[in-house]
Amino acid sequence: MPDAPDPRAAARADAPGPDDLVVRADARGVILYVSPSCRRFGYEPEELVGRFAAEFVHPEDLPRFAANTARLFSPAPSGEPVNREVRYRRKDGSWAWLEGHPAILPAPDGRLGDILNVFRDVTERREMAEILRAQARLARRDGGRPAQA
Repeated sequence: MPDAPDPRAAARADAPGPDDLVVRADARGVILYVSPSCRRFGYEPEELVGRFAAEFVHPEDLPRFAANTARLFSPAPSGEPVNREVRYRRKDGSWAWLEGHPAILPAPDGRLGDILNVFRDVTERREMAEILRAQARLARRDGGRPAQA
């Protein structure tokens, strides 16, 4: 008889890893805490605390970033799938694609409090997906014929 699934396994799979970026921001988007893993993006935590998270979002992604934030505070979830992948600026000016997994922390008085977000860097995954899409376009253009050497 197979072993029963461990209910803690799913929680461990979603738990932040050492490379994940953990950010706590207030409802206005001011960063209150950022984990030391922000160094992977060139920043020291104290360089980020006190700044607005939106300052680091790619201009093309700001509307989705704002909509995702507003959705967090809405009383009824829409049920629509949510794209939480947004480009954030590294200190060197380049962009990293981060996928966020936000949650609202309850305030001591029971109201909605700060936002706790765990980000995973999905830059490589997105780059690989783009390479595969480009190869598929080439294959369609070439009528599915294999490339000539």
